[in-house]
Amino acid sequence: MPPPPPRPPPTHIGGTGGEYEVLDPSYRVYRPGSTFFVPGCVFKILWFEPSGSTQMRRGTSITRDARFGEDVHAKIRWFVVIQEGDENWCRCLPINTYDYRGVAKHGVVKANHSIIFTHTEPDPQPEEYPRPYEQGMRSSIKVIPRDGYGSLHEMSRIHFRKIYTVEHNVKVYHFGNVDPQYMDVLIGHYRDANAV
Repeated sequence: MPPPPPRPPPTHIGGTGGEYEVLDPSYRVYRPGSTFFVPGCVFKILWFEPSGSTQMRRGTSITRDARFGEDVHAKIRWFVVIQEGDENWCRCLPINTYDYRGVAKHGVVKANHSIIFTHTEPDPQPEEYPRPYEQGMRSSIKVIPRDGYGSLHEMSRIHFRKIYTVEHNVKVYHFGNVDPQYMDVLIGHYRDANAV
């Protein structure tokens, strides 16, 4: 019997079955009531989205949804928890490299982002600096890897305006946590970017 087809959620990530992912046993479900999904937690997740008519991005594979015959992209995505919900869900912000172009990618609003890094804060690429009519990125956020030596890609950027609801019954890989000295910066950027 084939495995169940993937479900491509837009901005809500539902649960997955079983305890571990086949791709890596480090991806696991953290039980409700655990202290895993707290603000500042950085994790990776297996992510599915409709392929649409766009070109397949680096780091993705394509698969067919058996029920509906549509192609979907499968890739690993990164998130940081920004707000606890209840014992079943939380709100998260995505971490992207934008095809390793950072905020220089066409259509990306620089002021909605900041550099997120692990060991040494990278400088923005020349194309990422704001033009005269733009606001630049917000100040950077540091992450402490759980294993002490893992690292985010130097082009990693956190998006403060794109908010995802993530249920706690999904399999995730715990990468690390935002450095406590940067938590006020993280929360401040989030609130400022989403102020009405």
